[in-house]
Amino acid sequence: MPYHPKHHTPGGMLQGTVWQVIQGTALTVLLLAVVAGGASGGMTLHHTPQQAVPAGTCVCVEWTVPGGLPHDEIATADVVIVSLSVNGSRSERTIPLVPGRDVLRGEIPAEAVRSPAVEYFLRIVDMDGTESVLPPGAPEAGLYRTTVFDLSLRSDRLPADGSIDTTVELLSPLAGEVVHTATPEIAGLIDPPLEDPWEALFILDGEDLTQSLEVARDLFVVTLHDSLDRGGHAATLVVFTPSRTVEASWVFFVHERGDAAPTEELGVEFGDLLEAGPLDLHGMVEVGWAVVLAETTAVESLDVYLPYEETSAPSFNLYAAGGVGGASILVTVQSDPVYDEDIHWLVSAEGQRYRLEAGEVFPEFTSTTLEWASGVGVQGELKHGRGLTRAVAMRMSEADTIGGLGIYSRFALGVLERVEWSERTSVTLSYLHTFDREGSIKEEQRLVEPLVNHVLASEARVEFGGGGSVEIEIGRSGTSGYVSPSDDSFSGTAVRAELGWVRDHGNRALLRYVQSDSDFCSAGSLRYDPGERGLELEYAWSVMGVKLSGSSGMFRAGDPDGGIALDRSEMKFYGRADIVREIGDGSIRGYGVARHDVIPYDAYSYRYTYAAGGATYRVSRVSATLSLSWSRTDSDGRSHTISAGGDVRLAVMPGRLSVRGSARWTIGESDDGDTNYERASYALVTKLTGGEQDIRVEYRYLEKEDIATPAQSYGEHVLKIGVGASF
Repeated sequence: MPYHPKHHTPGGMLQGTVWQVIQGTALTVLLLAVVAGGASGGMTLHHTPQQAVPAGTCVCVEWTVPGGLPHDEIATADVVIVSLSVNGSRSERTIPLVPGRDVLRGEIPAEAVRSPAVEYFLRIVDMDGTESVLPPGAPEAGLYRTTVFDLSLRSDRLPADGSIDTTVELLSPLAGEVVHTATPEIAGLIDPPLEDPWEALFILDGEDLTQSLEVARDLFVVTLHDSLDRGGHAATLVVFTPSRTVEASWVFFVHERGDAAPTEELGVEFGDLLEAGPLDLHGMVEVGWAVVLAETTAVESLDVYLPYEETSAPSFNLYAAGGVGGASILVTVQSDPVYDEDIHWLVSAEGQRYRLEAGEVFPEFTSTTLEWASGVGVQGELKHGRGLTRAVAMRMSEADTIGGLGIYSRFALGVLERVEWSERTSVTLSYLHTFDREGSIKEEQRLVEPLVNHVLASEARVEFGGGGSVEIEIGRSGTSGYVSPSDDSFSGTAVRAELGWVRDHGNRALLRYVQSDSDFCSAGSLRYDPGERGLELEYAWSVMGVKLSGSSGMFRAGDPDGGIALDRSEMKFYGRADIVREIGDGSIRGYGVARHDVIPYDAYSYRYTYAAGGATYRVSRVSATLSLSWSRTDSDGRSHTISAGGDVRLAVMPGRLSVRGSARWTIGESDDGDTNYERASYALVTKLTGGEQDIRVEYRYLEKEDIATPAQSYGEHVLKIGVGASF
């Protein structure tokens, strides 16, 4: 998976004003970078908080991870619910997220969903103990927030005199009225007029449409952007003021359905955006310096495989978010010389029915067309009636040419159309076109012809009562170019079938079957090889407070040139257990992970076994983590590694000054003696916040003593200093 550290926003640099602006808006798209012992991996996280929910109901939260989760790099992933007591102190409740193949799922329990809001954040800890949070800098710098309305009008929400004012005169539609348009304007009069301040909620058929509600002192208007189904519809309006509560509930009927044209819908929303006034933009900017120094035991001419190149250069990080006209805006510009010299940027905007992104984008279509890719380009999504259209244009890789030999630039163009025939049935059609351009490689210097690939796929999904579902996808590709030296043009077919069951986020199962021709070429598949066929089970199960999850699969190769034995099966197993227990004034979070892979190559059988476990104890201003992992590889030889780590964090002055220290040690050995090393990493991070400015200082020392190959031993210092301010 490509590594994109520039989208990682340093924790604590983003002040709360940013998330106060974009809480409840349609888009939260951030990149979390995970750095582990010189090896790196990255994942893009997408999360959209629900805008409003009734009190006493479970809130389901999901962070989707296009391209799949790096399971061996994640120690824990939790949703942390933040609550304020009467005296103003903050308490946290940790709930483990259930990891799937490409999603982190969780459920905020009903007893924690209380008026006026539920606030939470995502906390991920990698195997080195490095902790990352979303929103950046949470909880001090901001939280995800979902408004909670108590529609039961309990006594603690009533005015002091207990009065409830329900004087609402409906203008349209009237109670019981039959309308002949699928997008009626909903309006009514409020008498006597409201007094400042007020808080309003509008629910239609159980869905919160408050963002489409406009309330004046004596009038309310709801503008529907999506067409309603034929039949009855239940509407509820609630307005709270300091002295009274205004409430109205009624039912009206739609005679027939008619979808508005996508261009009309888009025009309405962009019109709202332009007429909504100036953009309210807030964010942070951080400037700093990064230094990497190396000291090794090798002679100067040898490559010692340092984790990072020596450097001393400035760093820059800009994060800006805002809202206007019901849309959210997000801008990031980042440069970190520790990882590379590139400047990475992303500009995105999302409204109720559209999403636009430019910069480093991460498109995801379907399994047989494009599961996940990254590159510079643009992508957009438009919802129209029961349909959804998605399009992307991007450069997946840049040409790198040395002496006439090099890598071609690769580009991708694609479009996806999804139509929901009913609440439980949908059909998707997607098309991807990828092609290479030779860049500076002259025609007479080419060794192969540039690649051209077309992938067309059709997907159908049907949901049943009781949480069951069936999904089938068929894809067809046509390819020409350097993929096959013996045949410059060929085509193939791929099939994917899934049978799923979901009771809730902690109890689900998914059985998946995949098969493809050896000549099938996906535009970007990370999980399956051409010609492979296999059966895979993904599951999650909650029992007695323990959350179990994992996957297992069996695959057979179909390509005789792939190097894998055709008469034997490839086996994959992954499982984990997560648990949280309250102990005194604190809580302990534990996890266990196991993995076993068997790949039968023609020359030998490859086996990989991995196990890890750890626990974190949090109390008051201190948290401490211990972890241990072990792995063994059997191929034409046998090797194993043992790793242990610890991490301690102290909030010296909560919200102002924090200190973190961590260490990790790894020992690797092989039976033949070719592998024998000891590796260690140490980190010390301090963060000082004062008002809207803060200072972050991070120091890491990485060392490796390679006993088998002393020339590959090294020691490396990494120092990063950043000064940030919100605006």
